[in-house]
Amino acid sequence: MNVSPKSFESILPGALTGNRLAFVVLHYGDAAHTRRCIESLYAANAADAAVILVDNGTREPELSGMESCFPGLRVIRLPENQGWAGGNNAGVRAALAVGAQTVCLLNNDTVVPGGADALAGLGARFLETGPCLLQPRISYMDEAKGEQIDPASWPWAKAVSENFYELNFAYGACLLVHAEIFTRIGLFDERFFLQLEETDFYQRAAKQGYKLYCDTSVQVRHVESAGFGHQMTPLKCYYMTRNTLLLLEKHRMLGKAGLNRLKGLYWRLRREQPGEATDKNLIGFLNWTMRGGGIAAGFRAGLKDYLLRRFGRGPKSLEGMRGASGQSD
Repeated sequence: MNVSPKSFESILPGALTGNRLAFVVLHYGDAAHTRRCIESLYAANAADAAVILVDNGTREPELSGMESCFPGLRVIRLPENQGWAGGNNAGVRAALAVGAQTVCLLNNDTVVPGGADALAGLGARFLETGPCLLQPRISYMDEAKGEQIDPASWPWAKAVSENFYELNFAYGACLLVHAEIFTRIGLFDERFFLQLEETDFYQRAAKQGYKLYCDTSVQVRHVESAGFGHQMTPLKCYYMTRNTLLLLEKHRMLGKAGLNRLKGLYWRLRREQPGEATDKNLIGFLNWTMRGGGIAAGFRAGLKDYLLRRFGRGPKSLEGMRGASGQSD
């Protein structure tokens, strides 16, 4: 493993020749995922980019020796879970405080083939494009599932140049942000806590004229929703429901964009509704959302908390629920 012994502060000034880069890896839950992510960044780090690990209130003993295993790693230990938004905000503040010009937000359930150098090369794109948001091609960790974010395979994608596309949405599993954008529009809105906070951030950035691009020549692999244990849980449904409504309200999405958001939530829930396909008519769906357990309970709680203006961390009663049955593992 090629690991530089430089301190966090001394790494940044020489990185990327005027485009200093800091990675922010947010940890919540599986320490094995987090270690694998950090290892992938350190595997080939000739760029000497800084790596900041944010422990989002877990205080897990498995993380106690990370600094000694990875020289130059800075670990920030938060006293409680502050969600994706609050946890990443803590890491972004630390990166900006020491002069990072580029911040790469990286989920702990990702792996970076080629190490930090791969994303450092992506960060160098800022020298060509100017301040913007950037992300790589994102593939599922399970190769059989294919690609998660790959505009090269989308006939409607807007190609700017070879392997370079303009997108109209952000995906937070791996997102590079020029420091100027944080300075101009602020950090992530912590009312969202989890789910759609990067969408809100993108909307705010776009309103100020910043664009988001995807470089498909750089790849990151992603487990997806490792923190939830499943791709959909009652807790995830809670955040999706509440935060979809908050997003529509905040950005006044009253037209086609807002309708598409609501339709997307509706069809996602329809796919999760248990029972035979013949039972999945509108009346059956409404009956399920009002009376069902598990994911349906998450929907009702999200709707209720939005109406009551309760944002931030969701109900602890949903945190142990898994899957449509609502039973704990």
